[in-house]
Amino acid sequence: MKGKQNRDCDIIVNNVGVELSALIDRGTGIRHLREGFKKHPEADCYMFLTRTMIKDRFMNYLEQNGYVEKRKQLNPQWMIWIVKRR
Repeated sequence: MKGKQNRDCDIIVNNVGVELSALIDRGTGIRHLREGFKKHPEADCYMFLTRTMIKDRFMNYLEQNGYVEKRKQLNPQWMIWIVKRR
């Protein structure tokens, strides 16, 4: 089994490499998202903590770029997303 560095991720859960990130504002959130995908192309999936205010922009970016997602709203302001390529 490859380690975290070889799998290009922050944690490994059930042999799935997961890159962790947080997107907290509209201005830098989507740019940070794109940079995360570019910097960690070998991760199996990505987990993001985001503010709910960027939900629409985040969903649009994922749909336009071939990603699928599952999300859970934690409270009115915060969500967790699990994202992977189709």
